[in-house]
Amino acid sequence: MWYLDSGPESEDYPYKGRIQKLTTLTASFAASFFKDKLRDYLPDKAAKKPFFDCREVPVPNLSEACNHFVWRQSDARKNAVSMAAQSVYKQRELNGVSQRKMLTMLAEVGINFEQYPTFFKRGSFVLRQEYEEELTPEELEKIPVLFRPTGPVRRASILARDFPLFAKLPTEFWQVVLTQPARIRVEGDEVFIRNEL
Repeated sequence: MWYLDSGPESEDYPYKGRIQKLTTLTASFAASFFKDKLRDYLPDKAAKKPFFDCREVPVPNLSEACNHFVWRQSDARKNAVSMAAQSVYKQRELNGVSQRKMLTMLAEVGINFEQYPTFFKRGSFVLRQEYEEELTPEELEKIPVLFRPTGPVRRASILARDFPLFAKLPTEFWQVVLTQPARIRVEGDEVFIRNEL
C-alpha cells in the first residue's frame, strides 16, 4: 500500500504514483512471487499459471486507509470460514447460512476453525523492510571499482507476516505503517514500532 499524501502524481513514489502502473505491477509481482513459491510448497501444482487481480482504493485520509485494512481482514475471515465450510458441506447446504452457523456446523463435524493457520483465517500482511549491511569482500569484488561502495549499502526484503487483528491495533501503529513504514519491525507475530529510524 502506498499512502499518497503528497498527491497522486508525486515524484516521491514509484512510477510517480501513477495508479494504473502501480496496479498492473502489483498484480504481476504477486503472480510471479506466488509462482516461484508454488514449486517449494505445492510441487504438484507447479505447472499451474496463477494470476491475480489488483485494485487501488482511493481513500480521503489516514483514518479511512486504516479502516480499509480492518475491513479487508474481516472480509478475509468471512471468505475463509466459507471455504472451510465448503470443504465439508455441499453448496446447497450452506446457502443462506450465516458465518456463525457455518462455524457451528464445522464444530459439529470436529473442525475447530480457530486452529487453522493465521494466514488462512485473516490473510497475510506483506511489508517491505529496509536495512543497511556491509558487503562481503567477495560481493565487492564483483562490482566494478568505479561503482564499488565504500560503506554499508541499503537493502530491502519483503516479509509476509501473520498479524494480530487489525481492529485491535492502536492508531499510532496505522499512522506509522502508512507514513513511516521503515519504523515498523516485525518478529514472528509481534509488531514493534521503533522510536527513531
